[in-house]
Amino acid sequence: LKPKKVEMISTILFIIVSCVLQQSIGLTMNRKIFRQSRVFMTPSSVLPIDKYTESPDFSIRPTITDKARTVTHVCNSGTLCTVVSSGENSNESFNAPFGSYVDYILDKNGWPILLLSGQSLHTQNIRENPSVSLFCQLPRSHAQPAAVGSASATFLKSTPSAALSRVTVMGTVSPIPLDNEDLSSFKLAFILAHPYSEQIVDSPRFAFYRIQPLKIYFSGGFGVQSTWVDVHEYEQAR
Repeated sequence: LKPKKVEMISTILFIIVSCVLQQSIGLTMNRKIFRQSRVFMTPSSVLPIDKYTESPDFSIRPTITDKARTVTHVCNSGTLCTVVSSGENSNESFNAPFGSYVDYILDKNGWPILLLSGQSLHTQNIRENPSVSLFCQLPRSHAQPAAVGSASATFLKSTPSAALSRVTVMGTVSPIPLDNEDLSSFKLAFILAHPYSEQIVDSPRFAFYRIQPLKIYFSGGFGVQSTWVDVHEYEQAR
């Protein structure tokens, strides 16, 4: 062979060998990186030693407690039930429940905060008996997001109110002292949720009250599971 042909063949062989070596090195590095990454991707590697044999729970479905806290958070109004000890112009005691519409907000524990008039019948009832219940139901507007398709929107519009989730909070209600350090925050939060209240939050005829939950009942809707909710778990839910 002529020297030029020999040189050309040598160059071609060198290029081929170089390509093969690069591919081999690349595959080796990829395998090494993959083996290292598997250490970090293994769920048991981030669990305590005594959890190696257990299957981790990656469920993101909300619990009943989460749903109950969501309902009371989304709603900002409900039916307040107080106890009427006697009827008008009557001394006879019959302890009947009296329901009235109220607006509310929640504090950090999920306790309802109410702004009540001193002249309202429910406020008069509270002075006699602080036991109350607050019923709130998921509003239909919340169940109809603006971005849903026409078919979904039609379905949601046809959903009966009985199918919407609801919560009943039972407990005792008491006025919030004027020197409470959180009162100014409650006023601001209440005004943001209920703009009309800006004109009455500082009126001596109105006062803020707080319900301390003792029992909480959740209903997922008509034909859906209904159950009591642990109050402590409700307070910790976010």
